[in-house]
Amino acid sequence: MGLGPEHKQLLRKAHRTLSAARALRRKGYAEDAVSRAYYAMFHAARAFLIRRGILRHKHSAVIAAFGQTAVRSGRVSGATFRLLTRVFETRNTADHDAAWEPAPEEVDEVLSEAARFIKAVERVMK
Repeated sequence: MGLGPEHKQLLRKAHRTLSAARALRRKGYAEDAVSRAYYAMFHAARAFLIRRGILRHKHSAVIAAFGQTAVRSGRVSGATFRLLTRVFETRNTADHDAAWEPAPEEVDEVLSEAARFIKAVERVMK
């Protein structure tokens, strides 16, 4: 993964993954854009946890540990945490529901929420 602490590598990966999500949106791949946006958030959440010595890999474990560590400590708002849980649910729909066709505005909202989440995580990690 390159040089530097793993949390920094994960934050860089979060930004690259969000860029990929935006490119997929521009190309018309809505479901894939939603999925990549979630993964950008997942990488940022893992970076936050790893910075605190907490290693989790499963999605449910990362989300739960992030909520316990970031929200309960007051570092991240409940609203920011809900961005992660909402986009996780949307990603599950995008990946598993063949009939789901999101409106472009919905995809844009997910991309915006992912960017806000990553920025919030970066702020509390400084």
